Amino acid sequence: MITIDHLSVFYKKFHALNLNTEITINAGDRVGIIGSNGAGKSTFIKACLGMIPYQGKIRSAIKPDQMAVHMQ
Repeated sequence: MITIDHLSVFYKKFHALNLNTEITINAGDRVGIIGSNGAGKSTFIKACLGMIPYQGKIRSAIKPDQMAVHMQ
């Protein structure tokens, strides 16, 4: 299970991602992330994988290196 709570990402002074809610992904769930160009999809994935600094909480029973991501 992964719980993402109030996730926020800044690139210098640019506020690139702002999720003001809690998202829970349960074991066995498959998740697709869709949105227009510049919506923050890649930024969201990079934060979940620990590739970029973020504010908020990401709690997970699995490590980022155990997650599978397919980028188009």
